[in-house]
Amino acid sequence: GDFKLNEPDIEVKLKNNRMVMFPCCYLHSVSPVKFHTQPKDIGYGRYTITHFYDSTSGMFFYTSKEDPNLIARKTEINDGVISSSNSIIGNSLFKLGQYFYDKKMTQLSKQMLNNLKVQIIKNPLGYSNWLHLMTNFTQPYYEVAVVGENAPTITKELYKNYLPNILISASSKDSELPLLEFKYIDGKTLIYVCVDGTCKLPLADISKAIKSIKPN
Repeated sequence: GDFKLNEPDIEVKLKNNRMVMFPCCYLHSVSPVKFHTQPKDIGYGRYTITHFYDSTSGMFFYTSKEDPNLIARKTEINDGVISSSNSIIGNSLFKLGQYFYDKKMTQLSKQMLNNLKVQIIKNPLGYSNWLHLMTNFTQPYYEVAVVGENAPTITKELYKNYLPNILISASSKDSELPLLEFKYIDGKTLIYVCVDGTCKLPLADISKAIKSIKPN
């Protein structure tokens, strides 16, 4: 089912491509315009929970409750060539939870994963995207904030490295977003490596920041 938010140019689909995509989960540039639109992302997540979530199964329906005349609403969980809608949503909710420090969304993604624990162990090949979500819970998940005038350059350098289990958020100026708030220092560009909202001392050296993220 397709759904539309109030803005006429916003439409998110959970039908042909079997997925809901939240903008905050895209790799983005360090731009004031981009960050200005970010708070809408958590609204997409809440809309999806309101209109697609099945409290009985703890998963998400393939179609919205707004769709008329449906005899049955199916739930899609198996990953094939294209990841299932539920595994996409599970990963997206996890990232939204980390990005906005929303523990309810993080917990919901964890519950979705736990719902399939037995099936995943029996047939891991059929749940590849769920396994991607599982690594976020079984390994340290790093929230990296890059704040300062050179944030765009440093962010690009970070993305050149293989850094799984990581969310990078950046701004060239002060920001009210949870991951970036109170981290801006005029005249400096600093990298904050955090886990579960607790940050290490800020670093100016990108190589030292990468070393603190990569396993020994």
